[in-house]
Amino acid sequence: MSGSLRTLVVGLLIAAPAAVLALVGTAPAHASPTPVETACPAGYELLSVASLEAAGPYFVPRRVDMAGNDNGYVCGHARPDTVRDAFCKQGGVGACNLAQFGLPIYLWTDDDNPAFR
Repeated sequence: MSGSLRTLVVGLLIAAPAAVLALVGTAPAHASPTPVETACPAGYELLSVASLEAAGPYFVPRRVDMAGNDNGYVCGHARPDTVRDAFCKQGGVGACNLAQFGLPIYLWTDDDNPAFR
């Protein structure tokens, strides 16, 4: 194998995991400030658990809320449809169900901000 071809192969082997991480996403190293108005982290929106369950097959928000302050609300950050579709292609049944309804996949957290109380 020539030197330049070997360099190309090694470069691709190094870049492939980085590309996968870029598709999946990583958590930021620092915590985002939490706005007091919604009790949700920056970039998240306050969502009603009941309205999510009425809209489609969302089961995780109820669990997140019950494990938190159990007030009927959670914070959700909608991911791009490409993320949902990638999870579906990898065998994620929940993501495929959401895709059938044209609904986004979310990152969830409870709206339990002590400053909000």
